[in-house]
Amino acid sequence: MTLLFDAVALPSAIYVLAVSLFASSLLSTMSLLPLGSTQSIATMIGWLAVLVMASGAYILDRVKLAGSHMDPADDDAHEVRMRFARTHHRILRTFAMVELCAGSVLLAISSWLMHAPVALQILAVCAGPAAILAGLVYAPGPARSGLLRGKDVLVLKPLLVACAVTGLALLPDIVTMQLKSPAWREAALIVCVLVWVVGDAILSDIDDVESDQRWGTDTVPGRIGAKWAVFACIILHGVVVVVLACTAVFGAAFDAKMCIAVVCFGALTGHEIIVFLMNTQRPVRRMRHSVDTRLAIASGLVLASYLLMG
Repeated sequence: MTLLFDAVALPSAIYVLAVSLFASSLLSTMSLLPLGSTQSIATMIGWLAVLVMASGAYILDRVKLAGSHMDPADDDAHEVRMRFARTHHRILRTFAMVELCAGSVLLAISSWLMHAPVALQILAVCAGPAAILAGLVYAPGPARSGLLRGKDVLVLKPLLVACAVTGLALLPDIVTMQLKSPAWREAALIVCVLVWVVGDAILSDIDDVESDQRWGTDTVPGRIGAKWAVFACIILHGVVVVVLACTAVFGAAFDAKMCIAVVCFGALTGHEIIVFLMNTQRPVRRMRHSVDTRLAIASGLVLASYLLMG
């Protein structure tokens, strides 16, 4: 069962959904109340679209557009998962394409329910093809194929991942007109989400540092070591927590919901500090799963506080 969940990239998809919940809570675009209203239905359909499209995008990144383009570096880093993927790559590729199409349709439905302009509904429909193009920019083929791959560039890899994840996470709010032209406060909060995901992307690269070095992918953990990569994330995430705290306390009005987000994500940064202080070589095995799980828990707590506080 665990292999099946991993094969359809469910943990990674849940992480992207958690980023969407995180962003919606910060931007006050979470429209779940009253339950059963058109707005709440559109919101939940949008989140389902994020989950489905994220799964499809991650699967497609593994199996690529053709079996010959699959990356041997992935085989090196994730032997069991990639053995399954290579055996069933045609089925997984078809499943990923169906998911991306279904996600686009779900986004278009949520946009239509909110009577969004036709341009936004078209944007929703184009989300699936855009995800495929993003995958081609990130890794169009295998390592050492001579193709220009964004993932092989030191700073570009986590930034591309963060932009793709944050963009997909914000799509439901954009196509349903919950997020309009962002003012400086909203823009700053979006940057906070982006920076947080950059930090998480760096942490996730710790798992693959050996295989990345063997196959020529330049990553932050590979360049400065796992422990100092964690330290870099502490700095990035610490800045985000400070900005959120200042926004909650010194904004136009005291924001209790934002304070809960500060506590939850401050706790995640505290976890990173403990990891940094207690370890010297490889901080945590299966770091990517730790990153996925803890953000899902934190975002779930923020969502619960939103529902409880109305």
